Amino acid sequence: ALHAARMAWVNAGKPRPDRFRILCSEQAHSSIEAVAQVMDAEVVKVSSDATGRITPTKAQEVLAHTSGVFAIVANAGATNCGAVDDLRALADLATQHGLWLHVDGAYGLAAMADPALRQQFDGIERADSFIVDPHKWFFAPYDSCALVYRDPIKGAQAHGQKGVYPDTLDQAAWNPSD
Repeated sequence: ALHAARMAWVNAGKPRPDRFRILCSEQAHSSIEAVAQVMDAEVVKVSSDATGRITPTKAQEVLAHTSGVFAIVANAGATNCGAVDDLRALADLATQHGLWLHVDGAYGLAAMADPALRQQFDGIERADSFIVDPHKWFFAPYDSCALVYRDPIKGAQAHGQKGVYPDTLDQAAWNPSD
């Protein structure tokens, strides 16, 4: 999803920064650091409050002084502490700054299915992408994962296969590998 976020930035014709950066909280999963290394991007961590939630005010302050941020990663059930960030406030920040909002719900987003907990996830409908791991709460086989894009075309543009052999396929047809 973060690769798609960066490609969406580039495809929108936004100026290429000196360094691409991803904004997240101190409670972000280690996979954010790992993907940033693969992408040669920098992770900018915003301090979280006593409950482990990213502080939107501090995120705004960091954004005001940090160039090259193309995405905000919000937690929807942080693995270490279960924190659900203020998704609505982070969506507002993303909109205000023209950034991609990715919600990492790998561990906790399944809790959204409980009507008593649903309101904690208000704002998720504004995310550009989110991830949930059904193997954690839905008893699916280990390592099953769902990555959902608001605009699937952006995912296809970032991850679609291009080359001589795919060009022989009917491009008007949907390619399930993309």
